Amino acid sequence: ATGFEPVLTSAMAGLLAESLPFETRFATTGWRLAFCPCVHGASLGTLYRTGEDLKRTILLIRDEEGHVFGGYAPMPWFAKPGRLYYGTDEAFVFSFGKPGASEGGPEESLRTFPALPGGQTMFMFAGVDMLAMGGGSDAKAALTVQSDLLRGTSHAAETFANPPLASGEDFIVQQLELWVVEGDFND
Repeated sequence: ATGFEPVLTSAMAGLLAESLPFETRFATTGWRLAFCPCVHGASLGTLYRTGEDLKRTILLIRDEEGHVFGGYAPMPWFAKPGRLYYGTDEAFVFSFGKPGASEGGPEESLRTFPALPGGQTMFMFAGVDMLAMGGGSDAKAALTVQSDLLRGTSHAAETFANPPLASGEDFIVQQLELWVVEGDFND
């Protein structure tokens, strides 16, 4: 798309890379933008078709208040009827907060929330009406994006023991990006 500028900067990617699983971190050769609604169309189905063969992706969202947050998905994103949550404990969610809120730049504002050992196993959810990361007995997800890719919610979730990641519990998506972490992996 003309004038497209990704939310993910090289500084952000470097910081997120430090939180990737050990084996992934050291086998990574680069990151590639796999999906963005303003480039590929605002369709959850298209995101799933793009992501169904991609392991190791970063879902990155900037809401209309400027908060940047998302999650690392160690498994491909694809909807499967009847399936509930899936994924592995390598998943994590994160928040950079609002750019400019921290005097030290993104380095000081990144907060990551890995899965709690022995905790909830609600890492990833891919349904026809929404995608989500994290969950708990209260049915509140760390991050949910509706099928229109324009609206979402973020709550404290038991899986990652995170606070809300966005500017509020309900948010409007300004930009959504799915980045694939590429590398020489043994799978």
